[in-house]
Amino acid sequence: MKLKTWGEAIRNTITKIPVEPIEMVKWSISLERLFDQLKVPAELQSVLMRPYLNDRAKSLLARCDPLRMTDYSAIKRFLLQEMRLSPSVYFDKFKFCRSGQELNVCVVWYSFAVIVSILY
Repeated sequence: MKLKTWGEAIRNTITKIPVEPIEMVKWSISLERLFDQLKVPAELQSVLMRPYLNDRAKSLLARCDPLRMTDYSAIKRFLLQEMRLSPSVYFDKFKFCRSGQELNVCVVWYSFAVIVSILY
């Protein structure tokens, strides 16, 4: 009963994880804010996020340790690690943007700093 109620509450407010792995951090931030706003119990968060995983995230999660599958933060860490999203990846992207190449895809310094601080 509780799971259905929470599922209906977030159904129209969150999208699937974007295909671009680098966008997963922003997606997880918005999901966590939604969980905080709705006061979703921690034991339901991992179950509620699963329908919004893209195909790549689902296949990666299939390799995850079943004991970690009930903890949202463990799932998030596992997915970030498996998608090779580390602070150095973001720093390389930032340096690439600073060089003037692909400026329309770049993140600004503040966004870069927020994403790196989340990963630490």
